[in-house]
Amino acid sequence: MINLKQLHSITGLRVCCVSHGKIVDSYLLTNEEINKINNLGSLINSLPENFVIGIIETNEKERFCIIKAKECFFISPIETENIGEVYKKIANLGGI
Repeated sequence: MINLKQLHSITGLRVCCVSHGKIVDSYLLTNEEINKINNLGSLINSLPENFVIGIIETNEKERFCIIKAKECFFISPIETENIGEVYKKIANLGGI
């Protein structure tokens, strides 16, 4: 599994790893953020096979970045209005 601390050091994003609809690891997320990500479980399970990366916005106007990796989905809350900035951070990952 990819080290979330290392992922954070590359992207600056606080992140968790979701596998089979459950959070299996997290780094620097608050309990409130973890609960909100847990509520996204059914959405994550319904993503198409060819999904790679995306940004979703909840009814509460909160945004989350979702990145599909080999073993899981990485999910991070987004606090900026500049989505291009988020994609730029993620581009630093190369292939995970």
